[in-house]
Amino acid sequence: HDAKGKLRYRVFYNEGFKRKLPSSFADVDNIPYIITVPQPTLVERLKSEVCELCGKVGPVVMHHARNLNHLKGDTEWEKLMLAKHRKTLVVCTSCNAKIQSHAG
Repeated sequence: HDAKGKLRYRVFYNEGFKRKLPSSFADVDNIPYIITVPQPTLVERLKSEVCELCGKVGPVVMHHARNLNHLKGDTEWEKLMLAKHRKTLVVCTSCNAKIQSHAG
């Protein structure tokens, strides 16, 4: 009985459930997860040893900008970083010296 005095009852199901047959296509969860990366990674850019400013082949360094919003696009390297939407540039030592002299 409930609080109002009514007789209450509950029906239990006890007739079992049909067995599910195994799926004929069992590879549903084994779909390969492939990610395509359109731009070269930082490591690939460094290993190529090509300056992204002047195109010179040789030893390179990575130049970093803290924030793209602080770049105004006054210099060639700032324009390139803004166009690429990247905070990093692979540059040769001479281009890096030019960038550092302008920044300081």
